[in-house]
Amino acid sequence: MTRRARLRLWLLVPVAVLLVLSGLLIYAWQPDRPVDDLKARWAPPPSQWMSVDGMQVHWRDEGRRDDP
Repeated sequence: MTRRARLRLWLLVPVAVLLVLSGLLIYAWQPDRPVDDLKARWAPPPSQWMSVDGMQVHWRDEGRRDDP
């Protein structure tokens, strides 16, 4: 392998890796979704929400009501 071919390889490999990683990033990107849409899908009843330090916390009590 000539010196010129090795130099070309050293330049081509990082560029190819960056292109592949950029392609994967573009493929996996998703736009932000509104919180209300997420709540409707992932927090159906008996889900409840409470405020803790200014943040909404999701909780669900599925146990028996008469159990101590």
